[in-house]
Amino acid sequence: MKDRRSLRSAGTPAVLRRPNTDRWPVPWFVPGILLTAICLTLILTVSDAPANETIQLTQRFGVGARAMGMGGTGIAVAEDFSALYWNPAGLAQVRRIEFSGGLSHQNYQASNTYYGTTERDSENNTRMNSLGMVFPVPTYRGSLVFAIGGGRVESFDALFVQQGYAFPEDVDFTQPIWEDGREVQSGGLFAWALGGAVDVSPTLSLGATLMLLDGDYDYDWDLISADLNDVSSIDSIYTHDTKTVDFDGVGLQLGGLLRLNRFLRAGMTIHSPVTYNLSGEVTEEDFYVYDDVMMDRYADAYYFENEISTPWEFGFGMAWSVPTVLLAGDLRFADWSQMKFNGQPLRDYDETLSWSLGGEYVLPRLGVKLRAGYASDPIAFNVPEIVEDRDQYSLGAGFLVGQVMTLDVAWVKSSWETALEELTEKREVERLFLSLAYRF
Repeated sequence: MKDRRSLRSAGTPAVLRRPNTDRWPVPWFVPGILLTAICLTLILTVSDAPANETIQLTQRFGVGARAMGMGGTGIAVAEDFSALYWNPAGLAQVRRIEFSGGLSHQNYQASNTYYGTTERDSENNTRMNSLGMVFPVPTYRGSLVFAIGGGRVESFDALFVQQGYAFPEDVDFTQPIWEDGREVQSGGLFAWALGGAVDVSPTLSLGATLMLLDGDYDYDWDLISADLNDVSSIDSIYTHDTKTVDFDGVGLQLGGLLRLNRFLRAGMTIHSPVTYNLSGEVTEEDFYVYDDVMMDRYADAYYFENEISTPWEFGFGMAWSVPTVLLAGDLRFADWSQMKFNGQPLRDYDETLSWSLGGEYVLPRLGVKLRAGYASDPIAFNVPEIVEDRDQYSLGAGFLVGQVMTLDVAWVKSSWETALEELTEKREVERLFLSLAYRF
């Protein structure tokens, strides 16, 4: 049996605001100086911060139902608490104190074909997606806004099942061996964030987010390998491998939002590299191999600490809006081949350019917003042959409740397929997002 490795890696109205240039009596550089001081403080904090490792760092989970309903287009669109993660400069659009929270539900379906035998299975989970507050500060001109809270930025949930006759190269048998295995990965990365945004001119907003990343990763692998050729003496080997990994890290995101005119705006984000320290302990009950014929049991116990460093990530987004229609698109680039494990480059990773398109249509008389989107999110890990790269379709809706509360829902479906010699893996993941925001 070959070693298994993971592949992973309610907003305000849709109309874009025109800046109020009549209320701009104070020199423009005053808030600029304030933002510069904030950014320098964050950068100095990050440079001395402790770090930790995660298992999959090449795909974001998504924060907030509005952006996810539009395919994950948030760089030039997000104008609520979720802007803390999509583009902190978007916080400058918030005019009232906001308290928001959200949940996500995921259904993960795996279909694996191993030496011609197909096995299917699925896993479900429901978790908190976000929780936080936004605080606009009264100003003589422009906008100064702060936000604090947490959001689920990574999901480590994955499932692998195999069942069928195999021909392992490292075992000297003339007949195939029956193998039955199941691998479950779960957990995720939650980012506790503090950020702010300021208008530095009538058309330009800048923002920054400091993220304290914390999470855990649970891995469980059980495999039975049996020689069924001699029914008088069936020899089977049972392998059990389970572990829990704790990690944390610190990251910084900078963002800008430019209002080109009353209909069009552009956004840009820069994510700093993050170094993670991975640590965990495995006991002899967590990892062992047992041969039921030889009555032989091999077990191992160990403690581990490692580091993984991620690369710079860059994002760019555009949004066009009229009173009832909003169209948006995002581009994101990261060179994952620059990731390092314990200071050494990680091989078998590529650079990725992901993109997304989304739209929102407002039904004025009903106060309802309908959304749809598509995203292409290439797989960064390139060891298996990518038969069908990862893409994503989404639908969503937003509702205004009592003029002070917004309810957003989104449905997202993604799929991909990879192949490696005798193994073909197909994945389908469906996610539901629910976000609720109350504005004072």
